[in-house]
Amino acid sequence: MDAQFIFIACIAGVTLLILAVIFNPFRAQRTVLVVEPSAKLWRQIVLKSLEGEFETLRGKFAQQDRRFWSIVMAATKRVVQDEHPVQPAVLMLVSTEVGHSGILNCLAAHITDAVGRSHNLTNSLKIDLNSMTLSGKAPDALKLELDDLLSNTFGAGNKAALLYNIQDLPSRTAMLFHSYCDNTNAPFKDITLTFTFQLNTAASSPSDEEIEDHFAMIWSDLDKDTLSPLLSRIANSVAIVKPETRETMRIYCNA
Repeated sequence: MDAQFIFIACIAGVTLLILAVIFNPFRAQRTVLVVEPSAKLWRQIVLKSLEGEFETLRGKFAQQDRRFWSIVMAATKRVVQDEHPVQPAVLMLVSTEVGHSGILNCLAAHITDAVGRSHNLTNSLKIDLNSMTLSGKAPDALKLELDDLLSNTFGAGNKAALLYNIQDLPSRTAMLFHSYCDNTNAPFKDITLTFTFQLNTAASSPSDEEIEDHFAMIWSDLDKDTLSPLLSRIANSVAIVKPETRETMRIYCNA
């Protein structure tokens, strides 16, 4: 009877040991860690996804020329390729066609969402700066509100934000981007900031000087020594948006 009891106890003990090995949470955790991609491999995955996203957009928005997509890709891929980005990706999309803000804002939204999806994220921040200024808040209060929105978004791990209508932002509020777009001391360096800018001009392809002159006019209270460093940060990669066909606007922009 004792021998039978000992035999049963031994079987039970072995069974429990086997189950403990199979369902050991630390064993499962080690297995997961082994299959996780390295940081380098993850950057390659994100870059490949980003290239695929932009190739799809090129097919949808066929009126945008090669130069446009070259600027967009060059501006956004740097923060993906570099292991330790030294500055965020900053892109400014400009429309010179009066009444074509629809394609400007639509294309900017598609590009921002493409950047987010390449990182496997779906909640890119989009802010209409015109609506913020219409709230009647003082420029410093707007600056603080905008700072909170951006820092909370990027602090939570999001990688892309779109700011419509930067031309409507008061100069004192716009100075926030002197730091956010800085090439050495930006608070978040692995992110992409996209601005839209509606420029009223007869030129279909305005020069950098024309764009800077327009900013100097709308932010006339900033002296040159303050304005120039700001523009060198926010308007370093400027892509001119061309009008799209009515069919494209209907299908991809709900217009």
